[in-house]
Amino acid sequence: MRVLRRKDIVEIIKRRIANGEYAMRGIPSERELAEDVGVARMTARKALQILVDEGILIRTPEGGRLELAPDAKATKHCVGLLVPTLTSPDMANWESELRRAASKLDIMVRVIYYASWDDLALRDAMDNLDGLFLIPRADLPPPWLARKFRRHPCPMVCLGMDLTELELPSLVVFQPVFIRQLLDHLLELGHTHIDCVNTQGNNPVTIQRMEQWQFWRELHGFKGDLINEKLKNLSPARSARKLIHEKIERGALQATAIFCTTLPAARGTIRALVDHGLTPGKDVSVCTVDGEHQADLATPSITCLERGDTVAYLQSLLRWMISGQDWQGSLLMEISNIKLIPGESTGPAPSPASTT
Repeated sequence: MRVLRRKDIVEIIKRRIANGEYAMRGIPSERELAEDVGVARMTARKALQILVDEGILIRTPEGGRLELAPDAKATKHCVGLLVPTLTSPDMANWESELRRAASKLDIMVRVIYYASWDDLALRDAMDNLDGLFLIPRADLPPPWLARKFRRHPCPMVCLGMDLTELELPSLVVFQPVFIRQLLDHLLELGHTHIDCVNTQGNNPVTIQRMEQWQFWRELHGFKGDLINEKLKNLSPARSARKLIHEKIERGALQATAIFCTTLPAARGTIRALVDHGLTPGKDVSVCTVDGEHQADLATPSITCLERGDTVAYLQSLLRWMISGQDWQGSLLMEISNIKLIPGESTGPAPSPASTT
């Protein structure tokens, strides 16, 4: 493997500067750079000096630490996507859609992972980027951080959850009311005993989905059990598989259809049914809210709501972020073009003689 030369290191740093890589972390010291690219410290020092001589870097009067020269800073705007360290396909979809929207406006996107609400990455992102899109954790931000979000000049938008109570603009794809489309679909298929499975934990999104199921069930006078448990040391999908397995083993599964709050719960539920020789869509129907662009690839394909196109909304939000203007209008933005996508996992309710 060829050893990097000074000019190679200079080009690496220039590319990183152009891509906004140092927007948050700052220019590395010669020791940090040497360790990063695997060269001698002297080689790193000479490469950094070349950038100083070219006017790209400057040394601060206090301590001589290297910084970007004002004229050398990235000309593109750079926004951040704050993502919890425990990621999911839903978060990957948000990143993909945000990058599509940003590319049309020549705006860079930086993904920043945070492990908790105390993570200093949140503060660094707010202090150094032109705007932030927040995918929140299951637990709400503590009051001190919520105040910081409101008062900080960095514009911020919440994705996927309604945090307007914290005065944050929020873009929500699946408002709870859309869940009735799924339940009405099951009703049209003749189902009157519909269980609800949630293994994702209790957060504002899953709680609202369970409440909609409960409200709809009571409205129609139908039967149904709520299975709301996240098993320790098991993923949401494996939790659902185990819980449904145990219910079948006890002879307690009376439902002809199961509404799952998330795709992982639906996948685990379907696996448990198949394990016991039951056919999803024939013996027991299964549906979920967000197919996460994957439900059609499952076997069987899973009935779900189609995620609406968010790119136009995200472009509008990006324009606001770089405009420097105050937010105008309602804080809550809702995707309106939500459609039901029937899959193989739902079918007519079985006759009483053939139910489990």
